[in-house]
Amino acid sequence: MVVPLLYSVVAAMVIPLALLVAAAARADVEGHRSPLRGRFSGWLGDTSFAFYLLHILVLYGASNMSPNGFGVAAALAVMIGAYLVTLGLASLLHIGVERPMMRRFAKARKPAAAPRPAAAATASPALEPTPIATGDGTRVT
Repeated sequence: MVVPLLYSVVAAMVIPLALLVAAAARADVEGHRSPLRGRFSGWLGDTSFAFYLLHILVLYGASNMSPNGFGVAAALAVMIGAYLVTLGLASLLHIGVERPMMRRFAKARKPAAAPRPAAAATASPALEPTPIATGDGTRVT
């Protein structure tokens, strides 16, 4: 089967990238040291949605700075500047809009349940009481 060149490059990277993502996720779950666990990486993750929302607006504005285009050095400087401007605006948007909205409208998460003792984990499920749903959506056992 013949695959177009761009698809063949992507297909060759699927397995290595999947292994990289799996290794990073495992390291995170197990609590190993990783460059992805730092404060800077966390801040980038927090601001990523705002960055996604703003990047096209900043790039569009940067592309309109010169109707005739840029030279290589000027284009590189404009790209770096656009990245930094987008990152700054995304941080402001995250702090000024996203965080307050999450505080106001997001539901609090329930704390994780404590692990069950080994004896209870091996007990037959038939011996446990069956929860009964009430009309208001709460569960009573």
